[in-house]
Amino acid sequence: MDDYRPKYHFTVKKGWINDPNGFVFFNNKYHLFYQNYPDGTWPGPMCWGHATSLDLVSFEEHEQALHPINDYDKDGCWSGSSAIKDNVLYMLYTGNLFKNDLKEQTQNLVISKDGITFNKYDANPVISKEILPNK
Repeated sequence: MDDYRPKYHFTVKKGWINDPNGFVFFNNKYHLFYQNYPDGTWPGPMCWGHATSLDLVSFEEHEQALHPINDYDKDGCWSGSSAIKDNVLYMLYTGNLFKNDLKEQTQNLVISKDGITFNKYDANPVISKEILPNK
């Protein structure tokens, strides 16, 4: 099967992949985050997959960085971005929740001090429909 994999483009070993998110250089490595549904080849509740590289040619695939397990993101951890401040990696992502045929989205914060362990902020969501203006 490796004969069919691209040589200079990252692909996952298993599951659905799309939309790179939060690509960043942190702790002397490139960190690639991407939409990933590891349980199938068709999109399901999205995770954030994670891979690192020293040279942008060879990548090491890691455990999922984000999982849709909270009340505010149980139907998927979708697009977002990353930033570094004071040697800490901050990631913002869109949490999805489907209620009565309506999609409710929130913005959520994740913090990592090592680029391997990712902790969702205790006060998530940081932006929800309750604090958005009516117009």
